[in-house]
Amino acid sequence: MIRGRVKPSRANGSGLEAWVEITIAGDDGVLRTLAAIVDTGFTGWVTVPSSAMWRLGLTPSGSARSTMANGLETESVFCDAAVIWHDNTVDVLVDIMENVPLIGSDLLADSRLVID
Repeated sequence: MIRGRVKPSRANGSGLEAWVEITIAGDDGVLRTLAAIVDTGFTGWVTVPSSAMWRLGLTPSGSARSTMANGLETESVFCDAAVIWHDNTVDVLVDIMENVPLIGSDLLADSRLVID
C-alpha cells in the first residue's frame, strides 16, 4: 500500500490535491524520493520539472509531442527511469514539464486508488 496525504493547493487553503512520495532510480542507480500529485487526468507515467530531472540523476533520452489538458500541443523531453511502485520496479517515461511533479494514470494502472 502506498500512503499519501491530501493538502490544500492554494495559499488560502482552498482546492485539495492528493500527494504521494515515489522513489525514482536515477541513471546512476541511486534511489531518490520525490513528492508528486496524483493526477488521474494525466495519461502518462510521471512528470518532473527540469530542475528535479538533474537532482534525480536523470538524463534526457528523447522528445515527444504531448497534448495538454487545455488542448494545446507541446514538445516535451522525456527520460527513461525506474520507479519503485508497490514494492516493484517499474520502467517508466518521465516527462520533463515545468510544473509540479505528477503521477499519471499509466503508473496508477492496476492500482486501487482511495482518497479520503
